[in-house]
Amino acid sequence: MGALVSITMAFGLVACSGGDDTDVAGPQLPAGTELGEWGESLQVEDSIQLVLGDKAGGTSGTVVRLQVVDVRKGTAEDLGTFTGVPSQSVSWYVSVAQHNRGPADLVLADENGWFLRLDDDVELPPTKVQGKFRDCPSDSAEETLLVAADRLDCLVFLVPETQRPESVDYLRYDGIAAVHWRVPSSVGTES
Repeated sequence: MGALVSITMAFGLVACSGGDDTDVAGPQLPAGTELGEWGESLQVEDSIQLVLGDKAGGTSGTVVRLQVVDVRKGTAEDLGTFTGVPSQSVSWYVSVAQHNRGPADLVLADENGWFLRLDDDVELPPTKVQGKFRDCPSDSAEETLLVAADRLDCLVFLVPETQRPESVDYLRYDGIAAVHWRVPSSVGTES
């Protein structure tokens, strides 16, 4: 019976060891920061704070507030002056905001970033546009989001006219985890 008690006590000590280590791995969070979770589904205009740029297994990165500000369908005239546009495509404009709360700069090329999820579950990347769309202004083409910097971008997506967007997604660097902003079914149906 004495051997059984000492094994139980040893197991109890092992299971409780490290109890003083309450630090959560990851970057030092700015005061008052409440982090969202990957996998959340939000509405357009909602924002979420996530740790981005963390490729070191929870020991690096920076807190960034992400927001989908607006989603709108373009017109056929929008594409009239561009060459190389697939026939029967419709432009969709997505305005997104990002604010880096710190503690580190974020290299945007290290993230997968923004995508448009279509109704057939395909993730469509933004279209690279040479030139500017009058109705889709962007703040910056900077490749790094500095600490305390804000960025407002308008992304252009060319969508087959037989499909419609289901959500605007921000994909984590791993290409698996994402946050979704649902596109209301009423968007793009206005006359």
